[in-house]
Amino acid sequence: MKGAQEVTGTLLDMAEIWELYVYHLLRNALVGVEVIHTGRVREAVGHLFVNGNGKKIAAQKPDFIIRRPSSKQVLAVVDAKYKHTFVTLSKPTGLERNDLYQIHAYMDAFSNQGSSAPGVLVYPDENDAEIRRYQQGNPWFSSQLKSNLYFYGVNGELGEENSDNGLTPSEERFCMGIRELLMGNLNNGIWDE
Repeated sequence: MKGAQEVTGTLLDMAEIWELYVYHLLRNALVGVEVIHTGRVREAVGHLFVNGNGKKIAAQKPDFIIRRPSSKQVLAVVDAKYKHTFVTLSKPTGLERNDLYQIHAYMDAFSNQGSSAPGVLVYPDENDAEIRRYQQGNPWFSSQLKSNLYFYGVNGELGEENSDNGLTPSEERFCMGIRELLMGNLNNGIWDE
């Protein structure tokens, strides 16, 4: 009888694995701040709307929130996208418009009085992918939010170019870029101490 044999398999959620990989990079790159993986923490939620009675709707949960441990002030929101950024007919820019709307909403939802939280989108780095062009253009300014969006392409494939600390060049650029983003905004007084 054809097809009667039982086969066991495993399904891996690559988007979840990608999130965990980016989380690991953030946790190892940053000192003195909290890196919250919102899929595992209930409190780290912003909202699109709130009424006069404090009722909130449309919860916002970016993949990661970087915040000060003492004041819980959000320093940046980060979303990991396990997607290709090649130009196609449906994606003439290489990016999905919904990803941009989503990170913009996250940046707005986690803004403090007087300052908006910068946003970061992290995609896999691939040869000829558009993410490289967007990363070279960092930062991207939102005039509506008065804040910046940063793009990063990360590739964890080990090769001959690995650094002394075991990171690939793209992992190093990502970690250094996040540190510079946070230090630059702290030094410019954008966030409270």
